[in-house]
Amino acid sequence: MNGTIYEEIKKNGDSKKKEKLKFAVAIVSTNILVAVLCLSFGPSETPVPKAKTIAKTLHPHFKMIVVPLTVLIDIDPTGPETPVTLMNKSKKIVITRAYLHEMLPSSIKDQESSPRFKIEIPEAEISNIGVDGLDTMVAIPELKLPEKSKKPMNKRVSKYEINL
Repeated sequence: MNGTIYEEIKKNGDSKKKEKLKFAVAIVSTNILVAVLCLSFGPSETPVPKAKTIAKTLHPHFKMIVVPLTVLIDIDPTGPETPVTLMNKSKKIVITRAYLHEMLPSSIKDQESSPRFKIEIPEAEISNIGVDGLDTMVAIPELKLPEKSKKPMNKRVSKYEINL
């Protein structure tokens, strides 16, 4: 035994240590690489939410007009529409259903008058606004009044005459 077996055992021991070291270095380096990639590609800052502009619903057979109004309801800015009933100053219903859209900014000379609003009213009822157009109207929540329907007159009288 001239020491060759001892040298072979020593070489095998060194190669096992080298393989264990290579394995440990490979695991640590891949973990570091994954961490760097995740941190660099991830969101660096949270995006600022944009203010949503909700488009108001436009209705068929309705016209958009601008009128001075006194609004007696809470306007929901996130809602698509706000149904209202328009009354004149003498508390007479002018329009049963209208849709309130937005308040128009007033100029300095209009500070004294009531605010102006964009509203949608039925085309058939535009003439009602023309009569009271000079007077400021009041917008209240929509009143759902039952429609007055004429009941047919059902007489219990025979249409035929009997002669005895």
